Amino acid sequence: MLKSGLSSPLIRRKLDDLSRFKPPEFLQQTQSVENRLMRFLTSGHLSRILVLGQNMIDCAKLMNQPISLAVDVQPSKDLSEEQGPPHCHNLNKRLYQTALTRETGAPPYKLIIDEAASFVTVELAQSLEQTRQKGLHVVASFQHPSQLKEQGERLYKSFKNIRTKIVFNIPDRQDALELADDLFFDSTEAEVKYNAPTSQSSGARCTAEEHHEHKRQRKIFFQKR
Repeated sequence: MLKSGLSSPLIRRKLDDLSRFKPPEFLQQTQSVENRLMRFLTSGHLSRILVLGQNMIDCAKLMNQPISLAVDVQPSKDLSEEQGPPHCHNLNKRLYQTALTRETGAPPYKLIIDEAASFVTVELAQSLEQTRQKGLHVVASFQHPSQLKEQGERLYKSFKNIRTKIVFNIPDRQDALELADDLFFDSTEAEVKYNAPTSQSSGARCTAEEHHEHKRQRKIFFQKR
């Protein structure tokens, strides 16, 4: 009778599994789920992050006053290692959506993300591209460029397009070359500082003796000056 109103095959299968238990086993299974669910719903820490109840984080108030907010998602008795990143993703998304509603030229608000590789999302990339004029400025720190490449081409290019970068020691040569191309655009191409002189008689490259004589004459010329 209960299954007749269920449209989800997954829930129907789960109900079938539970119906095979004897009453004591059935209660043990369902109460275990209920206990975990109630712990989740009654957590004040999670309700603020997930915009539940009266103590939710007001992103508009944060950005307009402005108010500093420090979010610690290190594993603890209230937050597991797996739970931390989704909560930060949700908060970043809400800051991005709030920023889009602000006026162009709104006062700046800085979103600083340490160890950002764990919290990179499409919304964060969109924020980098769209919300600077709305006053939301993102400061993100990474250990090495490969952490961005692992997130996919879309996100990697969004961060590559950031013109302001602070770079410390880069042990990997390929990473260093890529960052040099970003930071010193048009300055990493090889330049010809000196062309070997050509023979005045034929126009072809001069011989070794002529080249040596040319260098000697240049040295004498500069000494006289």
